[in-house]
This record gives sequence, structure tokens and C-alpha cells, in this order.
Amino acid sequence: MDEIAKEPFWKSLRIYQLWRFMILNFKILKGVIYSKRLPEFVIKYKVSYVVANGDFPTTVANTRNPPQIGDRVRIARGKLEIIEVRQLLPPRGEFCPLQAICKIIDTSSIN
Repeated sequence: MDEIAKEPFWKSLRIYQLWRFMILNFKILKGVIYSKRLPEFVIKYKVSYVVANGDFPTTVANTRNPPQIGDRVRIARGKLEIIEVRQLLPPRGEFCPLQAICKIIDTSSIN
């Protein structure tokens, strides 16, 4: 005689079938939501700070936010105010090179 493997009795219960149906649907729903989530895209700016009259050495810094006209930055030997911002090259992926033309506003710390 061939014996047929019987399922455990609880697998035929309606409550188990409902629970299993919900778990599988939650797993599918979680996968769908995760697949539609946009990747985090952060642009990294490499800013070259140049003083207009050339009295200050050029400085390069990495930032998450682009510099704006009127912003004041503290670079190693003094405080500078940005008077112009130029894009050196078109952005490539997450990288965007910028040039900030500045004027010196605090000369007390410059030797």
C-alpha cells in the first residue's frame, strides 16, 4: 500500500490559511514599496575659492551645499565674502565643480 503523506491538521484550518495569505502579501507589498523608493542622490560640490585681486592663495573645499553670492566663508587665514559663483564643468553624476570669486572682508588675521 502506498501511504499518502498527510498534512498536519492545522494547515487545513481557515485561520492558518488567512495568516499565511497575509504574511505572503505583506512580503510582496514590502518588496514593491522598496523597489519604488528612489535612491538618495546627493550632489557633492568641489568649490575653488579664488580672491579677485590675487592676494590670497586659491583654496579648494568639498561641500554639500553650493555657495551663494553674499555667503561668508572662513578659510585658513581669513574671512572671505563670495561675490560671484561660476560652474567650471557640467555636473557628472554626483560631482559638480564650482569656482567662487571672493573678496577679503577680514584682513586682521592675514599676515
